[in-house]
Amino acid sequence: MTGLSNEARLTWTPKGHPFSTRFEDKYFCEEDGLREAEHTFCQGNRLASRWASLSCRGGRRIFTLAEIGFGSGLNFLCAWRLWRRSLARGWRLRYIGIERFPLTAAELTKALAAWPALGPYAQRLIREYPGRVQGRVDCFYWPEDRLELVLIWRDVAEALSPGVTGVWFPDPVDAWFLDGFAPARNPEMWSGRVFQAMAALSRPGTTLATFTAAGNVRRGLIEAGFAVGRDKGFGRKRHMLRGEMT
Repeated sequence: MTGLSNEARLTWTPKGHPFSTRFEDKYFCEEDGLREAEHTFCQGNRLASRWASLSCRGGRRIFTLAEIGFGSGLNFLCAWRLWRRSLARGWRLRYIGIERFPLTAAELTKALAAWPALGPYAQRLIREYPGRVQGRVDCFYWPEDRLELVLIWRDVAEALSPGVTGVWFPDPVDAWFLDGFAPARNPEMWSGRVFQAMAALSRPGTTLATFTAAGNVRRGLIEAGFAVGRDKGFGRKRHMLRGEMT
């Protein structure tokens, strides 16, 4: 894998938001990407209430959140801000982002400039962000927030293949953000193979949330073992999907 085979290929909307010419799809809604991320992914996975109820008793002390389609990093920053507000005593958040077509550091900076409320978090991410890489795995840790970020710069099916997940996913995933481009434009990401791999990495009670309500996505997740239902989507979007490993 060499050259620019993993180039994100962006144009910019009049509002300064990134648009993928590779997939002919937007990275987040023009209406309010920040509120969309909070509604779809943070609320869709009930993160605030789950983190507030974490106990320091018992064995494990790591909450693992995995995102398929790291993109602009917007969902990560939303989760980071929420985690910092509800820091569970004695717990650590491991956030694993998978992205085949990463933005450059300059593109990431421009995309996130639209959200001043996330500025302090964005600046800390951008200082560490490696730019356009491929086939690599980068790890970062912010000890003051007990937050670990693992970025896997690979195709999702490769990143979730059984031969390597034991290294990148040392613990089961507790929550999934499914935020690739629309299923009709990026079908490889929304495949039964990916859903089965997600199920293998989940524990009973693991949740998922995604902006799409496509029937083939819902059926594929159910076949993989998740209980999935439709919920109200953000803004003009009528529905989204939420699920849980039974």
